Amino acid sequence: MFWIPEFADAVLASHGGAASNDATTEFLQALRKGALPDPAADWPIDLVVDEPEHGRTTDRAAVVELLSSSAAWLRKTNAEVELIDSFSVGDRGVVEAEIVIDHPERGGERTLLPVVALAESHGGSATVRLYYSHWPLSGVNRLRPAILPAGAALPDDSVAVYFRSLAAGDAAGLVTAFAPGGTFREPSGGLFLHHGTEEIGPFFEGFFGYVGGIGLDICAVTDDGTHCAVEYICTNWGANRLVPQAGLGVYQRGPDGRLTAVRLYDDVVGP
Repeated sequence: MFWIPEFADAVLASHGGAASNDATTEFLQALRKGALPDPAADWPIDLVVDEPEHGRTTDRAAVVELLSSSAAWLRKTNAEVELIDSFSVGDRGVVEAEIVIDHPERGGERTLLPVVALAESHGGSATVRLYYSHWPLSGVNRLRPAILPAGAALPDDSVAVYFRSLAAGDAAGLVTAFAPGGTFREPSGGLFLHHGTEEIGPFFEGFFGYVGGIGLDICAVTDDGTHCAVEYICTNWGANRLVPQAGLGVYQRGPDGRLTAVRLYDDVVGP
């Protein structure tokens, strides 16, 4: 799993930030500094972690083991973390980052891994859902089943235009959702970043010509007016039905409401 200490900020934001009780704030700030809690001690907030490698982990000892093994992996790979963005709405907090690491299979090579954490608080507990692609590490996508039920509604703006056009395989319509200088980053990041509508349009024309439209069912929307994080289930590529697969996208709007950046975090295995 790819937990970084900075993801504790998402939990803190989802739990009221500095306004939460002192014990919770102290506990999460210690996590932010890389400390590992004692699974046998009393925790002011219970953590549930849902991530691609191990699924949903609720047991405290197992959560601590996940945090510990992730910290060891970060040290082993000489990881450098760059925070990309963060925001919160109500009981949810989102933190995006890019981790640059030693490639696990190609010695002497560094690779970039985009990761995101969305934390959702429920009274005395918080669930942290992590999303990322295995492609930068192995060149292979790893199927992740759906983890949330569908049924949420999108905001009726450029985000909805993007999703409608994506489903219809309409590259021209999709481009209208973007500001001229907007960017679209695929889940693998790195070279898979498209700048401006003059690159985004041809990319989607080629993609739709090959597979058709992409069907996404909406599970949860976290929207602060500028950033909109959408957790979704990918259901089909064109006429090909897929095993339902989990993902998250962050859709960032500019002053005129059009998209200035789209960043995807999924590991969808196509037909």
